[in-house]
Amino acid sequence: MESRNCPNCGAPNEPHLNKCPYCGTSYFDLTSIDIADGKPIFLKIKVGDKIITQLVRPDPDISIKCNVESQDIMVPNGLFTRIYTGISCTTDIQFHGILDEHNRIYTIEEGERKWVQVDPRNV
Repeated sequence: MESRNCPNCGAPNEPHLNKCPYCGTSYFDLTSIDIADGKPIFLKIKVGDKIITQLVRPDPDISIKCNVESQDIMVPNGLFTRIYTGISCTTDIQFHGILDEHNRIYTIEEGERKWVQVDPRNV
């Protein structure tokens, strides 16, 4: 697998890792998926003690919304000036669940327990 660099410190690491082995920065590398081609992929997510697995089709319409925060202040000569106090961005990526070859829309696992949601029209 091709070596990549940490987005924080620039140290080499592997895309399958979720944390830089040098500086400890957590990251999630999606570069192995071509979202634009729309091909289904299996998505596996950990939420607390639960693991959710779902076959999904990525939505190629990704949006990044940024918000710049500023404050207007009066300086000693009586004029107003604006200082920028921060910037934040939200990245929206959507995955749409589809049925897998076993007619499942998702599977949830928690330890030895397992829940499966199938398409009720085909049961």
